[in-house]
Amino acid sequence: MKAKTFLLFTLSLLLSGAISELNAQARMRFKANKVIRKTAVVIHFAHQQLKINKHFTGNFARAVAHQRFAKRQYIRGNFRSAIHHSRRARMLALMVIKDNKGTPKNEWEFSADENTPPGKDNPTDAQLDSELTKDNPNMTFKDEELMDKALDDIDVDEIVNDK
Repeated sequence: MKAKTFLLFTLSLLLSGAISELNAQARMRFKANKVIRKTAVVIHFAHQQLKINKHFTGNFARAVAHQRFAKRQYIRGNFRSAIHHSRRARMLALMVIKDNKGTPKNEWEFSADENTPPGKDNPTDAQLDSELTKDNPNMTFKDEELMDKALDDIDVDEIVNDK
């Protein structure tokens, strides 16, 4: 009887852990989707500002590269990495807007939900940049090359609409 009770207790713990993990994945997917979609809006505005004022620093190309990398991570189910790279992309896009005499909207700043708590698990900007170049070592960061591009590959809306 004790063995049967112990077995049922162990199984219930395992099941509750698995269900908890699935819920956590779903929350991270939702959060990543939200971050990527908001960053896409900011990048599109940065693109408009760059076309008008043409102050090229390479940050726009870096922002687009990080956003595309974030989208690939999202597709692979690496939601935490997707969030980090999309946040990096947004920071760079906000710099482009300011450098090109634009004014970012307050709603584009990181919300409390989007800010990751400080800790050792959060990569630095340098680590994110390194991960990006490791993924594609031949990548160049020239804003001029993206001036006339449509940038229709930086959002996740066409993948899944789970806002």
